[in-house]
Amino acid sequence: MRKWDANTAGLPEPGRQAIGMGGGLTRCEDVHIVRRLFKMLLIQILIGTIFLEDCEAENAVSINLPDAVKATLGDTATLPAKYSTGYRVISIIWHKVDIDSTSQQRRSVFSYVPDLNIRRAYGVYKGRAQLVGQASLRIDRTTADDEGMYALSIMTDEQGTDEKFIRLELHVPPKLEVGPSNPYITTWGKTVSLMCTVRDAKPNITSLYWEKDGGRIEANGYKGKYSGGNVKSPSLIIRRVTRADAGLYTCFVHHPVRPAAESMLVRVQYPASIISISDSMKVSVSDHVTFQCVADGNPTPNITWSKNGRLLRANSYVLSGDVRTSSLVLNTVEANDSGTYSCAATNGVGQRQIRTTKLSVTGIQKEITATALAIVIGATAGGLWFLICLCLLGYALRRRRRQEERKKFAFYYDIGSRRDHGTPGTNEGQDLRGQSALPERRYARAMYDYKPRDDNELRLEAGDVLEVLEGEAGDWCLGFTAGRVGLFPSNYVVFISASEVIDIHSPDVCCLSDGHSDHTKDGV
Repeated sequence: MRKWDANTAGLPEPGRQAIGMGGGLTRCEDVHIVRRLFKMLLIQILIGTIFLEDCEAENAVSINLPDAVKATLGDTATLPAKYSTGYRVISIIWHKVDIDSTSQQRRSVFSYVPDLNIRRAYGVYKGRAQLVGQASLRIDRTTADDEGMYALSIMTDEQGTDEKFIRLELHVPPKLEVGPSNPYITTWGKTVSLMCTVRDAKPNITSLYWEKDGGRIEANGYKGKYSGGNVKSPSLIIRRVTRADAGLYTCFVHHPVRPAAESMLVRVQYPASIISISDSMKVSVSDHVTFQCVADGNPTPNITWSKNGRLLRANSYVLSGDVRTSSLVLNTVEANDSGTYSCAATNGVGQRQIRTTKLSVTGIQKEITATALAIVIGATAGGLWFLICLCLLGYALRRRRRQEERKKFAFYYDIGSRRDHGTPGTNEGQDLRGQSALPERRYARAMYDYKPRDDNELRLEAGDVLEVLEGEAGDWCLGFTAGRVGLFPSNYVVFISASEVIDIHSPDVCCLSDGHSDHTKDGV
């Protein structure tokens, strides 16, 4: 039996021989044995290392963070974070890192100690920062200073501290300003520029366009109606403004955070224009007439009525927006109301516009009211009373004139009376001869019939013979016939002497003084 030797235990026989327990081995065999021993040692070391790494990997801290997080300025930002470890976590700390400085200074944001359940926010983050989930950091009401690089540090009892970094990017929505003013007032025919200013956008806007009253405006170059109104040229140019260009204009922009819009009201001042006027009318006296004139314009126009250059009183009021109406009321139409009525509208922009209508007053009134009837009856009664007074006055004047004539020609009337009332058997020829002391009488013979136009004129029939009392040389003569004294035209008779009457006719010439002209002709 062999004795055990610690120096050679486990070695093969050649090995033992190589270290002096046996001879006969060559030098090459010794090298081969050494190499085999070295390989076995390396294998054992490698297996141990792998086993140790597996154990450490199971207990190490694994932090999961994205590279960057985007949030909107003023809103809540959350930095998501998760970790895994087999060791006991001592603390979780968030820092804000100033990467712009060379020292990369850190500012504590929030810390958490699980064993003591201590949570604390620091500085400007007090009341805004808190830990949510496993290790996520939530910041409320973000400000511009909150943007930047943040570091998450996790400390364990075995591995010390491990950390990772995340960047917070704050986007700022755009602020829009439109102008030049709101509302913006311009004048018809001009070219205007509506400005849209974009401020504080982060990042920059992606698109810009304009709308009018809800419809998108398509700019068609510098020669068209519109130009500009895009990202490169935000201002909208409107050429040759008309009243149709008035309205609500809105500037729209697109941004990664959210779209933005701002509106402005454009008002266009344009000349007054008469929309309508009442048609010409034909009415009767005392009718009621209303003329209306409607006009629009910006500013709201003033409307006036006139006739033959004379302003008339009318009632005006605004219908809606820039439209005004004016009513001319003629309560009781008179005959002199006929004519042309003019409606004029003006607002200080451009020239005044005038349109006309006509009124013709014809016939009598169609309806008589009680008041009008009373007026008519009263006027009629007054007129009749006036006519009666005139008739009475005329009668009195004529009677007085007749009395004066009778006094003036009393001698001749007495002759007629004596002839009419002479004693029976008296010879008229003897009467004529008895009056031979009187001046020679003149007579006239009617050549034409004459119808008297007044009571003091004599009726003549062709062939009548009458005595001429006065006025033989004038146009009118005073004569006596048929017991009446009156006037007769001298151009209707031919004058003859008494001797001619006696020579031509029978001795019964005295019948000239009879009561009717027919008797006179019978006596001639």
